Amino acid sequence: MTESEFTISRRPTSLRVQVENQLRTAIISGQFPPGARLIERELCELFDVGRTSVREALRQLEAEGIVTSPPHRGPTVATVTAEDARQIYDLRQLLEGYCARQMALLGKDADIAKLKKAFAAFEDACTEPNIKTVIARKNQFYATLFTGACNIQVERILQSLHNRISQLRVSSLSAPGRLEVSVEEVRALVDAISARDPDGAERACQTHIQAAYLIVLDRLTL
Repeated sequence: MTESEFTISRRPTSLRVQVENQLRTAIISGQFPPGARLIERELCELFDVGRTSVREALRQLEAEGIVTSPPHRGPTVATVTAEDARQIYDLRQLLEGYCARQMALLGKDADIAKLKKAFAAFEDACTEPNIKTVIARKNQFYATLFTGACNIQVERILQSLHNRISQLRVSSLSAPGRLEVSVEEVRALVDAISARDPDGAERACQTHIQAAYLIVLDRLTL
């Protein structure tokens, strides 16, 4: 990490929000790994802000579940256990598989065109992989899928899991050879939705999620 990555501007957006956004991104991308201590003094120096902004940002990230405060340790990046991963991926298979099915059935042509564009952006990012860019493009693809499923309640549930899912996504996509396979799995999903094949779309989505889960599980149990 370099200090230039964490430069905070003095724009009207509050310092707390800027610190929160940059720290969230750093945690999700693995720059602050699970279990890492988040020492206020060091964060103040890194972001060149006061303790109040850092403390408020840490409280928000704790509410989101990616920071925890164990007794006698202070703020720490939350760890994801194998059981956490199992529960998250089980839920993803149910809800994202449903979204894929619904988009194949109900998605507007314009939304499917947006999904294809989001997939192309993800595929392009994978050719010269920078993990931050890859994760951002993958997240945008899923956001497009959730919107196209036309179920705001499911979309909200999945958005609430966004940060934990992104942490696990970094782990799975960082595995050797996984990016190339992931692109082909997502391509199969897009093709099924484009063909208005709900069974195929749900199956492709769940296959993709299960493959990612097995990689994450292997890494968590090393």
